[in-house]
Amino acid sequence: MASNRFRERMNSGAPLTGTHIMTAHEDLFEIAAATGLYDTIEFSAEYSMFDMRLLNNMARAAELYDTSLIIKLDQYSQGFWAQAAIGAGFHAVLFTDIRTPDDIVACHKILRPDKPGIDGHMGVKIRRIAIEGYGSNESYLQKIEDIGFMIMIEKDVAVQNLDEICSVAAEYGVDMIQWGPSDFGFSRPSTPTPEEIQNFEKQVIKTALANGIRPRVELEFPTPEKMEYYTALGIKDYCAMWDRSALSSGWTKTGTALKEELAARWSQYYEVPTESEATVSDTHQLPTATEHEWRVRAHADKFEKIVAKIKEDPAIIPSRRLAETFRSVGLTDNQNNRYKLKRILAMEGLS
Repeated sequence: MASNRFRERMNSGAPLTGTHIMTAHEDLFEIAAATGLYDTIEFSAEYSMFDMRLLNNMARAAELYDTSLIIKLDQYSQGFWAQAAIGAGFHAVLFTDIRTPDDIVACHKILRPDKPGIDGHMGVKIRRIAIEGYGSNESYLQKIEDIGFMIMIEKDVAVQNLDEICSVAAEYGVDMIQWGPSDFGFSRPSTPTPEEIQNFEKQVIKTALANGIRPRVELEFPTPEKMEYYTALGIKDYCAMWDRSALSSGWTKTGTALKEELAARWSQYYEVPTESEATVSDTHQLPTATEHEWRVRAHADKFEKIVAKIKEDPAIIPSRRLAETFRSVGLTDNQNNRYKLKRILAMEGLS
């Protein structure tokens, strides 16, 4: 089995790069690992479907390129599946929905070996991790001790208990803390503004660092501005991009371009917008606008209404209210319409 790249990078103090995969197929893990650009790949199992055989194959695929796998699990099944993933060859576990210091202790028991003075519940698992030996074998014990211990801070109650949670996390050897803004906002009495979310994130990062725990940040794309912002806060560990959003964005961009080109050449087969639908202010026009792009801008007046609403309340974008906003103007909330809106917002400087 391959060495634990996660632990090696952590011990050396080097930054850790990562990406997310939600689709339960080993080919994607091999493709991502083969780039040689990521130290870790997170299998976001909390949102996926999988079985034990698939975990083995994911680990085999990643090992071909010396890449460590992290598994992110749903809280209510994490005990069994964390140990199954470790047995398969995963190198770290990201525990979700931490609320109290007691949750840290429970996760420690799941993850750590059942040895005197350690108080873990992980025993001998005669799976891939034990191919080289187990039981009294020191190599097996070391592999268990090297498994990365990561937690999510993503609940309002967790932020209220943050100092105590981080103190206990440091005591029990938590390697990394990751901020979860979506679940945090959902758990609040009312939806926080983007500025409030950012302030809470800073609080989590500073408290983690103060307790000697490395914070990891999720990014869709690492722009220089974002990297400078997080570097100033002391961040050097990142997990960038999600497979589903990348595929959706790629398919939407390519499909839209293909449809535009076809509409320009075979307009009789495509809906031609009415004069009101084809009217859009100059500020919405892309620099490379051509005549056939008007067909893509169908319902432009409705998009103008959405843009006006977003200007009044920017918090619409990162919240569930964006779907309601689409419906309020008579548009379907789908990837195609979101892509069109994104292009318009970029021209308005609102993206």
